[in-house]
Amino acid sequence: MQRTQEVDNSPLDYANIDLNIFENFSSWSDEYLIQINVKKRPYQFQIELVQMAIKQENTIICLRTGAGKTYIAALLIKYYYMKKMKIAANQRFLTIFLVPHRSICEQQVKAVDIIGNLCVTGCNDESFVHEYIQTSNVIVCTPQKLLNCLNDQTISLKDIDVLVFDECHNC
Repeated sequence: MQRTQEVDNSPLDYANIDLNIFENFSSWSDEYLIQINVKKRPYQFQIELVQMAIKQENTIICLRTGAGKTYIAALLIKYYYMKKMKIAANQRFLTIFLVPHRSICEQQVKAVDIIGNLCVTGCNDESFVHEYIQTSNVIVCTPQKLLNCLNDQTISLKDIDVLVFDECHNC
């Protein structure tokens, strides 16, 4: 199992988090970012893309390398996690984050883990996705690893809350 550096995983008060701000406000205050435990302020265009993705649901984001696509995905994952936890804090939440190559798995684990409050796991050559389904909120793996689990019926698509395709043109 791959875990990254220590991140602030202070418990969130889901009942008092206003997701309307996440969904609709053109800018997020420092107080709001502290409330949702986001340490890195997103750029305005990232906030706008997050909000468009929430409204549109299925979204492809095409930006230059280094523009923060993974951070946008992490914010969306956190949004859907908080939304589900507001309903019932003990619910199971699972995101599968697909990467086209094993070589970028660890990089994406670190990039998503920085968002806090989520257990992010990367599956390397020796690990299997089904080992982490019950203990992780985000599993970073290759499409082949997910396909193997679907074929083995160790996971069902209905168990997945969010599915992210990193570099979707290569997946």
